[in-house]
Order: sequence, then structure tokens, then C-alpha cells
Amino acid sequence: MVSVREIRRIVKEETGRGIKAEAVEELQVRCEQILKQLVRYTGVASGERNGPTTRISLADVRLGYLKMQDEVKE
Repeated sequence: MVSVREIRRIVKEETGRGIKAEAVEELQVRCEQILKQLVRYTGVASGERNGPTTRISLADVRLGYLKMQDEVKE
């Protein structure tokens, strides 16, 4: 889970604004959902390239991210 401090830092850095506590909590939930989805795509990429029982590699993560981005664009 992304820490409250890290979320506040990123929001301040990217927007120049503060953030309310309930918005931080919502971002934590959404970040976890996005991470789980990325892990699913990464697992699929790894399975396609190396078989169902191999460990996930850096290339698998990158490929999973690209697949996730392609789906978002559609």
C-alpha cells in the first residue's frame, strides 16, 4: 500500500495542492486496485513468454504495463 505521506508528497509535487484525508484514503484504495490489475497483466505476459510456473521478470512487468495501457486507450 502506498503510504499517506507518499501520496501527499506526490499530490503536492504534481499539482501544487494539498489533499483531504478521505481523498488520500481513496487514492490508496485505487492504487491497490491498479497494482492488482498490473500484476494480473504481468502474470499473463509471463505465462505467455515463459510458461505458467516461471517467476515474473522485469520484461514481464514492462510488457504487462504496456498491455494495460493499450487496454485503457481502447
